[in-house]
Amino acid sequence: MSKVVVGESGARRLGTVAVVLSLAVPVFAQRERAQPPATLSWQTTLVPAGEPGDALIVSGTVFAADGKAPAPGVVVYAYQTDARGLYTPDGRPGVPRLHGWMRTDDRGRYEFRTIRPASYPGQTVAAHIHMSVDAGGREQTIDDIHFEGDPLLTASMRGRMVVDGPFSTLCRPERDASGARRCARNIRLGP
Repeated sequence: MSKVVVGESGARRLGTVAVVLSLAVPVFAQRERAQPPATLSWQTTLVPAGEPGDALIVSGTVFAADGKAPAPGVVVYAYQTDARGLYTPDGRPGVPRLHGWMRTDDRGRYEFRTIRPASYPGQTVAAHIHMSVDAGGREQTIDDIHFEGDPLLTASMRGRMVVDGPFSTLCRPERDASGARRCARNIRLGP
């Protein structure tokens, strides 16, 4: 095994033992997650009351692989950064602070209330919300939700996204009567 020292300038090989030094560089890859509660609604809230940021409501329908039949009873998990671009208060790895679980209703619907996430501080990664679904014990990570108008969303990124049609991964938030921004994200299950 090679020794690797990681710092702000990247990684370099030094020997035969694995060592990682932390230099207060924020860690953005989140691998840990909380367990879902015993009972789930088709609606949830990812943020605590008073969370700083622009209110956002994301809703949609989960469809079977054919893209036509709604998929009831699918567990949807979402997590994101806060208004500072951090998953945890100190920026260290751990369970993302803003996360939630839903179970689609009999019409395949889900909805969560949150804030618009910020991009990672000092990075060029566009703001996004991570999602995964679990349909009958088959977990699938699905494409992140990105936001129209994000200056970090490049033409190349847009080219790799589904940007039109009912399964668009590009969110175009619009204000509702309450002042909250809303966007839709329909999901098609994989085969």
